Amino acid sequence: MHSDETLSRLAIDLVAAGSHFTRATFQASESKLSYVALRVLAALEREPGLRIGELARREGIAQPSMSQVMKRLVAEGLVAREPSPIDARAYDLTITDAGSAAVREFREASVRELVPVFQDLSPDQIDALIQAAEILPGLSQRLRTTAERSRKDVNE
Repeated sequence: MHSDETLSRLAIDLVAAGSHFTRATFQASESKLSYVALRVLAALEREPGLRIGELARREGIAQPSMSQVMKRLVAEGLVAREPSPIDARAYDLTITDAGSAAVREFREASVRELVPVFQDLSPDQIDALIQAAEILPGLSQRLRTTAERSRKDVNE
């Protein structure tokens, strides 16, 4: 059993390392799109029909800022914006084939940059990263679930 101090340090270190790694990967990919635009496209690829407010909340930016990102993505043909059949005041957002291609290009560029870096690691380091990659999605889901419950409790 680890101490709360050790777990607190791990939490801080993982958040920082994940942020630095993601930012370095994005910069190495030389994507023409912004980081937020790529994240939005990936979210819409996973969950078609998300709305601007939900995307803004997930990205931690103001809704007007997300609206500007979305205007650019729609204008560039990467996202389709359709009136919601459920709420006449809202729009459902879906990724287009061009948007999916942009996400795929970013991922392929990331792989081209990362594989040579990974080749310099020891087998034990690769194994540790494989294990971390298996653990992190579950931790992410637990954090999202906890945050959603907290928001529900506050709104009730």
